[in-house]
Amino acid sequence: MSKPREVIIEIIKKKRKRRKKDQMVKEKGKRSEKQCFHFVRSMTSVLFALSAIIGSSLACVLSLVLPGVLCGTAMAGVLKKTTGLVGLAVSQNPHERLKILYTKILAALQTIPNDAAYRKYTEQIVHERYNAVKTEADVDRLEQKINCGQIEEVIQQAENELYLARKMSEWKPWEPLVEEPPADQWKWPI
Repeated sequence: MSKPREVIIEIIKKKRKRRKKDQMVKEKGKRSEKQCFHFVRSMTSVLFALSAIIGSSLACVLSLVLPGVLCGTAMAGVLKKTTGLVGLAVSQNPHERLKILYTKILAALQTIPNDAAYRKYTEQIVHERYNAVKTEADVDRLEQKINCGQIEEVIQQAENELYLARKMSEWKPWEPLVEEPPADQWKWPI
């Protein structure tokens, strides 16, 4: 007889703890991460079902965007698990990676003449981004400052720019042509 009573008392204690926790969350004005996750999961499944029924691409897009919008404050402290882009992994230390890449790009640009247009404009962009990386510690704000997608995309752009800077040093497009182009090369239609 005493066992069921102990079980009931234990259940009541758990409910009281849960109520206190829920009340604390309400007082703070934020959803807990677990509540946010369950809410977003249910809303996402509803929107996917809606998109399947009506074939609306808007519902499908909302199902992908909604989690970040609804739980932006609660999920801000959580590290992102995916970029949402196929083949692009989450960067664990984007600031260090970008500092290294921008330093290498600036070094590669030193081999190009000062008056070359590629060097002038690339140095300008790289200096702006490098200063943003040094001054902004928050990744979300850094992404907004640079305004070129997610930080992983910015890293990929920097890697591509480094490759191009090295190729430009090899190709030397600022040098004059070896032979003159045909007179009608740029006329259209011929």
